[in-house]
Amino acid sequence: MSVPRKKIRPVVGLTNDKAVLTSAIAALEAEGATALYEAVQVSTFLAGATAAEGNRAAVVFLSDGENEAPESPATAESSTDIAQGSGIPV
Repeated sequence: MSVPRKKIRPVVGLTNDKAVLTSAIAALEAEGATALYEAVQVSTFLAGATAAEGNRAAVVFLSDGENEAPESPATAESSTDIAQGSGIPV
C-alpha cells in the first residue's frame, strides 16, 4: 500500500494479509497534497514486480481528492498508459 503524497512511500509492503491491510487503511489520515498520478505509476510498478515473480497482484486506490502535485512529471495520460500496459488490475 502506498500513500499518494508529494513523496510516494509504501505504507505496507505487498501482502495478502487482510488484518495488516485493514489496520493500515484504518490508520490512514488525509494530509497535504495528493500526488495521485505518481502514486498510480509507483504502485503499478511495485505490483508488476510481484506479478513477474508469479504472484497475483492488483492495485486499489483510496484517495481523499484529486491530483494536487503540479510539480510531478506524472500525468493522467502517462499514468493510464502505464497502468493499462502493465496488465495489473487497477
